[in-house]
Amino acid sequence: MQGAEMSSNAADQADGGEIYIPTLQYWLVTSGVDSKFSPYQGFGSDILDPYFAELIEWSAMLPASVAEVFARAHELPALRQPFTTKRTSIVGLPFFRLIQQEHPDDRSIQIVLGLPKDVKEARSFAKGQNFIFVSVTSSEGVFGLDHYEGHRAQVLDEIIRQVACNLVPETSRRWLEKRPLRLPFVASDTPSRGAGVTRPNEHLSMSLGFGYSGVSLIDGRLDGAYEQAILESIDRARELTQKEKTGVVLYAPSMARHLYAFGSAFWNQQFRRIRSPEIRAYIKDGVFRNKGYSGHRVIVEGDYKPPNFYSDPVAGPMLIVRQTELRLTSAGITALASSTLSPALRLPNAVNFHGAELRDIERFAMREDVRGMGLLQRAFRELSQKLSAETDGRLLTYLRERTGSVTIVADAPLEWIRVDGVPLMLRYETSRIGMTPGNLMLSQCLESGVRAVAAEALADILVIRSFADSDPIRSTLERALGFFDLEGLKVSFIDVERVADVIAHLNKFTGNILVFDCHGGHDGDERNGWLRIGREKLDTWQLAHAARIPPVVILSACSTFALAGSHASVGNGLIRSGALTVIGAFLPVDSEKSAAFVSRLLYRIKAFLPALRAAGVNFITWRSFVSSFLRMSYATDVIRFFSMEMQWIDGEARARIGIQANTDINALRDDWYSRLISNIAQSAQRSDEAIAFELEDKRPLLETMLYCQIGRPDLLGIYLGAPEQQ
Repeated sequence: MQGAEMSSNAADQADGGEIYIPTLQYWLVTSGVDSKFSPYQGFGSDILDPYFAELIEWSAMLPASVAEVFARAHELPALRQPFTTKRTSIVGLPFFRLIQQEHPDDRSIQIVLGLPKDVKEARSFAKGQNFIFVSVTSSEGVFGLDHYEGHRAQVLDEIIRQVACNLVPETSRRWLEKRPLRLPFVASDTPSRGAGVTRPNEHLSMSLGFGYSGVSLIDGRLDGAYEQAILESIDRARELTQKEKTGVVLYAPSMARHLYAFGSAFWNQQFRRIRSPEIRAYIKDGVFRNKGYSGHRVIVEGDYKPPNFYSDPVAGPMLIVRQTELRLTSAGITALASSTLSPALRLPNAVNFHGAELRDIERFAMREDVRGMGLLQRAFRELSQKLSAETDGRLLTYLRERTGSVTIVADAPLEWIRVDGVPLMLRYETSRIGMTPGNLMLSQCLESGVRAVAAEALADILVIRSFADSDPIRSTLERALGFFDLEGLKVSFIDVERVADVIAHLNKFTGNILVFDCHGGHDGDERNGWLRIGREKLDTWQLAHAARIPPVVILSACSTFALAGSHASVGNGLIRSGALTVIGAFLPVDSEKSAAFVSRLLYRIKAFLPALRAAGVNFITWRSFVSSFLRMSYATDVIRFFSMEMQWIDGEARARIGIQANTDINALRDDWYSRLISNIAQSAQRSDEAIAFELEDKRPLLETMLYCQIGRPDLLGIYLGAPEQQ
């Protein structure tokens, strides 16, 4: 029964039959007219409204399934495991209308939230007894949130049950009607902190039945006050999930990269228009150049009367826009934290102020001489140390002790922060969502509901290649693939010379994995990234609505999530155009090593997934699959460094250590890295400390660390069960 789920509780049977209850589909609708964007983070003008942020937060707290409206608070985490059935999307009204016309779903409960005018329009064409319309104020057929006084997570409980009863067979309807709704959640005596840094965790806790009483503001004058408040809110949320270790949303709100050049003409023009020196200083240092947590208080002493910042004709609108952007960011993180049961850990703005260092790293990475390599490693080491130093030690301790996986929402390369000497991207199952542009960030954070594909559906792989006939790296990837037994996979190479050819081949391809094998780059921090197709530059943002983009895209190209480029990267463009996840690169990559990387990843599809099936594993996410591969790739980088560059271990030891590392990683051992270092140390007849120091001193940045998982690979599930059961 599409759009419904079967009760898994043996007690939830009626008259010997199975009970079916509808699933929930949440829609955040917007006008879809977003030709104008906010100046600092890139949110569409149609959602640049604090009330829209509030609607997002409400949607995050509402039930993930119909079963939750009957459940007690302590039962909620189990109902959302191992994956929530809640589906949420943000969509413009024109596309929402198209969905209702061409793909109507009358078997699930459709909960539509939006600003009053947008919900009114949605209601005019989205008709049926399975719709619930919600907005900030009441109107005909629209439930208003403005006068509700109970626990926010329970606001729709009764309505959801009523609609569910209308959609199910008689046996299920009687069962639903007899079930008592959950009792009202009771508020605790714990106050909310009333701050953006804690809002996501407080709303996650509220979605699990916790209630706050009153507000106790954070005193930003106290050293470490923000970090302490963050940790307290995290601990509360983690306790409610009933897990010792959880996933973590690691985020750092930011602006478009070029805006961190505060001496630019843009900022000079903006600040010059603010006539009051006091207001100008507040806007400049308290808002935009604030390296803390975006909190700023004006201390009033004696007869001093601070100016009204909002009354200034220039500063007021700037302040309102940036505050609304931050409010929308917090709401997006709330949605992501709630749907994944992952507490959110906010890092200070300081991690975004490294544009000069990132440009140096990119410049050194483009050099091929020995001195350039040395400069690259030194610049990387200094940046990594700065990022770690800017992260409060208590937050690092939490990552070390309480974290199982990490979803990064940031533009800064937080993957490179080291925890116990291991880059975060390798210590944990890790993926990233870019913080800018805001619209794209928000849509990815709101997206929920795992998409499952059979392992066999990953066997058809399209490689779009574009190199000149004389280019020495033209056949590098194809040759590299020849070294692997890929029987069972269909890898098709298509050579193209025009962007139009790319679009044509994409629209013919029906598989799930696409590889781009070409040159890539960017034109600075104010222009879009690109892929070189013949003599043309492919702007991947232009593929939206023009080409079918498979859910998985692998980029064998340079700088596809460029650290020194703009937010309009190749990777982000592919996500915008329909990909669920993209494997991209922060920096230029070596063609031979990139070819080996892609080849080994495709081989892992062929070899590892059947091995998991044989071991009785039925399901794995793409993020988990790729994360384990990245660890194996990094282990190979480390072993190669000590065998080929340092020449501390011989060929026999290299092979033996590599096999052991792969075994440890595939066995999901948490200590795989320490065992790798110990095995190298034993063969090299040196101490573990000496091996770790040499690696950190000479090669802190290895090839695997150039790559990142972009988008929502955690939402792509690979089903490994028997084919006849799929």
